[in-house]
Amino acid sequence: MIVTLRSATTNDLPHLRQWDNDPDVLASDPNDDWNWDEEITRTPSWRHQLIIEADEHPVGFIQIINAVEEETHYWGEQAPGTYAIDIWIGVASARRRGIGSMAMKMAIEKCFQDLGATRIVIDPLIGNDKAIAFYRRFGFRDVEFRTFGEDECLVMELRKDVLAEHEVGEHRRRRLDHAAQERCCDRIDAIGHHHRRARERQFQRDRAGSRERGVGGLEGAELVGLAFDEMGRH
Repeated sequence: MIVTLRSATTNDLPHLRQWDNDPDVLASDPNDDWNWDEEITRTPSWRHQLIIEADEHPVGFIQIINAVEEETHYWGEQAPGTYAIDIWIGVASARRRGIGSMAMKMAIEKCFQDLGATRIVIDPLIGNDKAIAFYRRFGFRDVEFRTFGEDECLVMELRKDVLAEHEVGEHRRRRLDHAAQERCCDRIDAIGHHHRRARERQFQRDRAGSRERGVGGLEGAELVGLAFDEMGRH
């Protein structure tokens, strides 16, 4: 599956309107009117409106804004280099498939590498535990509880210097997990080998015992078989 980001256009209006009515999208952003008919045609320098595509099919939306230059000053006073991200997957069947994670990673890279951001802020609703956990996986940290209009939100931030530490930590964790898995597999192999050797030794002992109990060159198992044959004849 190939996930890409592209600029939103008026051709995306049907998708954007439809996603606005999705229950999960509404639950994460219940009080905002995005006014798509007007906003989709505006291209201020401080905003990037992007469509998430999975295998060339539109599935979601990302907005990146310069929180310092944004005209409504939604975020209040912010240090230079502060950007904000909004993201949602509007197609229900595209959720829980890693698409949002790939898109979020690309948005973060765009902020830090292309736009010169030093800090990214987001504001999930306090009760949106899934979104908060999602952002924390990327290294976002809690800053404060804050009210935006009618919404009680948790402001979170990701700093560029902290992201580098987070990525190093994630790489170390994956490496340790891989090493632990290898050790576990080695131990399982060793245990399996031990049990195979034990079964082989027991088989040899049983075989030797049967030979010792045999009569006229017949092994014990063969004698039992003959006894049953004799019973059958009677």
